[in-house]
Amino acid sequence: MMTILRHPITAMIAAVFFLAAVHGFFTVYNDYCQATERVERLERRFRILKIRTGEITRNRLVLDKTAQFYQKASQLWLVPEKWHVYTVNFDTDASYQDLERILAQCTNTDAFYFNPQSLSVTAPEPPKQPSGTTSGGKPDESVKVRLSGRFIARKQ
Repeated sequence: MMTILRHPITAMIAAVFFLAAVHGFFTVYNDYCQATERVERLERRFRILKIRTGEITRNRLVLDKTAQFYQKASQLWLVPEKWHVYTVNFDTDASYQDLERILAQCTNTDAFYFNPQSLSVTAPEPPKQPSGTTSGGKPDESVKVRLSGRFIARKQ
């Protein structure tokens, strides 16, 4: 083998072939690395798209279930568009008979609903009388009523 490399032309040709082989190897290796990176990028994109597809499917399912729920609530008159809401702030003197009527009006039915926030009933203090005298008059039958809340009635 040493005898072949003694000729300078043969050594030059062998060196050129060796350099060409090294250059070819590095070119192929570089192409292989780039192709591997492209494959990894595509696999990552595929995984992301698969995750997003699952999220979109879940979101669509949630929206469909919500729409079904809203439709059922609308059929049962449970949506705000089908009700009138009135604010109640009631502060007045009333007799005991009026008090019964007020409380009867605060009951709930299918067509209307009262949502109380506060109810206060206070009797007025009796007037101070001097000691030794008795009041021969009739006691005051009115009480102070404070009622607040929301009255919700179904639209017809």
